[in-house]
Amino acid sequence: MPTLDFKGKQFIYGHHLTVPIRTLKIDTEKSLNMCLPPPPKNLR
Repeated sequence: MPTLDFKGKQFIYGHHLTVPIRTLKIDTEKSLNMCLPPPPKNLR
């Protein structure tokens, strides 16, 4: 079976392991205060 090899392949292959994980913080002063209707019952 043919394989694809190129310079930097190992860096690209493992890149998702080096990206830091950050939680999202809600800033209520910058948020829109919109009332959304509830989702349909078939999507709950």
